[in-house]
Amino acid sequence: MYLSTLNTKIIISILKPTLISTLFSLIIILPSLLLNNTRLFYLPFKIFITVLLLAYIAQTIPFYRLSKILRLFHIPAIFILTLDLTLKYIVILGDTITNLLISLKLRSIGKNNFKYQSLASISGTTFLKSQIYTKETYHAMICRCFDENYTPVIKHKFKLKYIWHTIVIIIYLLFYFFSEGYFL
Repeated sequence: MYLSTLNTKIIISILKPTLISTLFSLIIILPSLLLNNTRLFYLPFKIFITVLLLAYIAQTIPFYRLSKILRLFHIPAIFILTLDLTLKYIVILGDTITNLLISLKLRSIGKNNFKYQSLASISGTTFLKSQIYTKETYHAMICRCFDENYTPVIKHKFKLKYIWHTIVIIIYLLFYFFSEGYFL
């Protein structure tokens, strides 16, 4: 229901990884289905629901709001900080690797007989960059007197959509418990 209200590009970006992961899990359990083990047929459906929900959250909720939500559930501040820094540096190091691969591609003309050496140098450069980024982050946190307090300002207002979110979560939980056989 939520998915149908979104933009077409966002719907495609949500459904693409969802369908790929579901198809992959279906291919993996296909031999089991051929041997009459139909209990595992729930697995691709569960993967579909899980990846769909995660992709929906990733596409519709900005990361800063996700940090606020985690703080609302009293998740320790150091965990939120670690998650925040990890995700940001994964993106930064991914961009670094992409730029290194593009520069290598631009410098290479014809056949490259030293592909493994190039891969090792890209890995080494990325490792050195990560060490530099780590030291810079540490020194920046010391300069700003970081005291392991990671408290964003939360202004909480009750909205009607919270009721719908709760209903959808209850429906998903009921489906999960029925599919696992808890209510049989």
